Amino acid sequence: MVDVLSLGKRLRVRATAYVAAEPVPFFWPMRTFIHHNPLFGLEHLPFEQAVRRGAGLFHARVFLPRGQYQAWRREGKVDEAALERGLRQAAAGFAAVPGVDWEDWLRALTAAPHERSGVEPGALAPDVAAVLQGRAIESAEPSPQQLRDMLS
Repeated sequence: MVDVLSLGKRLRVRATAYVAAEPVPFFWPMRTFIHHNPLFGLEHLPFEQAVRRGAGLFHARVFLPRGQYQAWRREGKVDEAALERGLRQAAAGFAAVPGVDWEDWLRALTAAPHERSGVEPGALAPDVAAVLQGRAIESAEPSPQQLRDMLS
């Protein structure tokens, strides 16, 4: 006797096969973990440097858009306790600036509705601190050497 699959079972098998046959990106974007190591050959570098170098090599974004992470958070796919621990740990590594609560600032960035990173490329730490403290920026234009240092 031949076992005939119901329409629902046939559709499920077909959908599963379709998804399984979807191409796996060689490196980017990696929405799920697979066996590929997009930083292969860069293991000797600290993680953040390796990620930056990999993004440059492959012309890729390092992270998914902020909106994707926020959607996962709204859907309950983010471990809120782990996020809070990460915020506390990151904030503890920042130099104290009078009037700035780094943990609150980082928490606000996680909820910001726009795609901006909250970090201005090329902004120098002393200038950011000056603005946050209400002082004038010492040098509005970075020197050529400072620009070269930022790129390396």
